[in-house]
Amino acid sequence: MERLHTGTLHRLEGAAGTRIVVHAGMVWLIESDWPDDVFLAAGESHVVIGNGLVLIEALARRPGLDHVLPAAAVQIIPPDSEAPAPAQAEPPAQRPGWQTQGPPAT
Repeated sequence: MERLHTGTLHRLEGAAGTRIVVHAGMVWLIESDWPDDVFLAAGESHVVIGNGLVLIEALARRPGLDHVLPAAAVQIIPPDSEAPAPAQAEPPAQRPGWQTQGPPAT
């Protein structure tokens, strides 16, 4: 398990099939082969789609909390690992209660 401090980027390359699991805190990640930003909270995970660059950053604040989170605990599981696979998190636009917003009406 890795501890990611806020404001520090973690890089992965050539990691298709790798599972990123958040155990504490909240992270933002983007991968070059995926069109959307991904936000994960504790208990959620994401499987890397392609072999391009993946950037992961711990977020300092969580919605609904007034205090700053100093770090996130993240587990990076290679695709050939024997570690148990947690449930895959849905992309943010598909989560219940989330909506994709278009440009403001003029």
